[in-house]
Amino acid sequence: MKIAALVSICLLLVTFFTVVRVHPQGKQFSISQHAASKEWTSWIFGLALTFFAGFFIIFIETWLYPFLAIPKIFFLIFPFTWFCLLITAWIPDTLHGWQSKLHQLAALGIGLIMIFIMVSFIFAGHISPIFRFIAGITALWYIFTLYLFFFVKSSLRYFLVHQSINTVSFFTIIFMIAFLQH
Repeated sequence: MKIAALVSICLLLVTFFTVVRVHPQGKQFSISQHAASKEWTSWIFGLALTFFAGFFIIFIETWLYPFLAIPKIFFLIFPFTWFCLLITAWIPDTLHGWQSKLHQLAALGIGLIMIFIMVSFIFAGHISPIFRFIAGITALWYIFTLYLFFFVKSSLRYFLVHQSINTVSFFTIIFMIAFLQH
């Protein structure tokens, strides 16, 4: 299951990179906004999020959390995760209107879920202190980037950079824990 989840996320990251490179709009736009620029990239983005990220959520819920003996209370996040994932996958961020607001709200939900998952690693039963520390620092970084997006408007010029760093670091830390934790 670990290898399949790793392949799934690698394919998701390749999809994100492709969507951004096909129609580059600048680093002030999110991956979702790049995807919404063309109908076919929006479909690829939706399918990739649904299948690749969906499989990753199943991996966390059915393999990683039980393996790490995460307290059961943390499992309550998964229905909300699925809901936010499907909204961000299939309602494009067109920059205006109710669709954009709903997409951005779901994307914020995913950002909060990323923080929540990193915090859950701090409370894991079978995780080394170094991974707890890395998860804690990462959660603080995610909180800092949320602060930047809401309160430091000039940071929006680098939205794609921060979003990319957060996405790659999230998957990297989870796979480090899954593959290196004994």
